[in-house]
Amino acid sequence: MKICVIRQLLPLSLLFVTACGSAATPQAALPPSPTVVQVPSTVVAPKPSDTPRPTDVPTVVTTVVPKPTAMPTIAGPTRIAGGNFYDLVHKGQGTATLSKQSDGSFDLTFSNFKVETGPDLFVYLVPADKIPKVEGNRALVQEALDLGKLQKIEGAQSYKIKAGTDLSKYKSVVIWCRLFAVTFIAAPLAT
Repeated sequence: MKICVIRQLLPLSLLFVTACGSAATPQAALPPSPTVVQVPSTVVAPKPSDTPRPTDVPTVVTTVVPKPTAMPTIAGPTRIAGGNFYDLVHKGQGTATLSKQSDGSFDLTFSNFKVETGPDLFVYLVPADKIPKVEGNRALVQEALDLGKLQKIEGAQSYKIKAGTDLSKYKSVVIWCRLFAVTFIAAPLAT
């Protein structure tokens, strides 16, 4: 049998063998203040699960966050008016939206748009609130704002209106055939 000196290190109660000698070794020869125990001649190493892990020491990190600066506000389009297209002399569908842009100009956009094909189709803003279902009514477009030729008979499209244009008097958008003076479809410009 051997006598081994076991030291207790750290407050984790981990025991390490610091010196071993025979039973005849006098205790005075051992290092000062160890705990002396008798152990079998074979010492079993601790299992990895018994091995202490270093304790986490919190790390203080100082981060300087810059004061936020005011980002310039970029105003997007503002919806002014719009409505759904309805049938008149011909069939169609979609939504018309009148928007004011940040530069003061305006856009009239059509979404989910479709109209029956026809010759010489134009887009007008008109003062009339309710569009009559009549052919040959050229008076309808006499005070209208002509936005140009219809870009296509199906799909999204947009028409530019210059800044400073007074749109307050226009109550509807119409798809108009110039050749035959026929209103195909119309949409209210409701606010």
